[in-house]
Amino acid sequence: MSRCWILCLLVCGSLTTAAFASESIVHLRLTEGYWQVWVYDEVSTEGRALTATPFDKRDPCWGPDGDVTFRSHNNELYRVESATLRESQVYAEATPAVDPTWSPDGMHLAVSRLRTDVRDTSSIWLLSVEGKERNVITRGPGLQIQSTWSPDSHALAYVRTDGPTRSQILRVAADGSEGAVVVKNDAHNQHPAWSPDGKTLVFTSDRTGDFEIWSRDWKTGKERRLTNSPGIDTEPAWSPDGQRLAFTSMRGGKLEIWQMDREGNDPLPLIAGSGAVKEARWR
Repeated sequence: MSRCWILCLLVCGSLTTAAFASESIVHLRLTEGYWQVWVYDEVSTEGRALTATPFDKRDPCWGPDGDVTFRSHNNELYRVESATLRESQVYAEATPAVDPTWSPDGMHLAVSRLRTDVRDTSSIWLLSVEGKERNVITRGPGLQIQSTWSPDSHALAYVRTDGPTRSQILRVAADGSEGAVVVKNDAHNQHPAWSPDGKTLVFTSDRTGDFEIWSRDWKTGKERRLTNSPGIDTEPAWSPDGQRLAFTSMRGGKLEIWQMDREGNDPLPLIAGSGAVKEARWR
């Protein structure tokens, strides 16, 4: 994969020519009492804050232009420009919304728009990059959240809640057709992530009594556990080459971002530090 650079980060009030390569990881770090958006560069092993405004951020994801989309504590969608660190609200018509994620082709932003008239209910919306179109591709009861795109941008997997103690993972075509249940059992199955080669879905499940990372082969349907450690392992994310997984873990006694290979081998801390970190997304 070719390297894409994010140039001219504003640091300490001045522009620099520091760059983040394709191995950059956007994530959240607890910073002076707020969850802020940071970027970690695997080449330099340095991290930098992209936001500093006094409210919690959630669900950061890379946009097609190298900027970062996230949601606020009150479920508004925001964008932070990598070159200027300017934050601005976007897609106001989708508010309240959670779980923004851009399609690999950069044409659509998928979000989970919360219903304000019915409690614990939401639908997956697709918003066009220009902001002129919106399509609702899932309907029905329950929360429909945490969508992840197929690498060809033709389909999404997402989570649908099924009561207070169970959630399942479904697949839907980007036009709203061809819906199917993918992972269903008497457990919470959450945070799906579609591999870059399109062959594997990883997700979090507490079917063994503890949240662990699992994988599912799209062709065979075979599922297997990738992590087996006391404490929560959740929020898996693929590296661009599909050979590694980053995930949020409590195995170190606090929220840290760890990595392992795609088979679950060689787990190691990836992003740690004095403050808690979570929700990694590779670029």
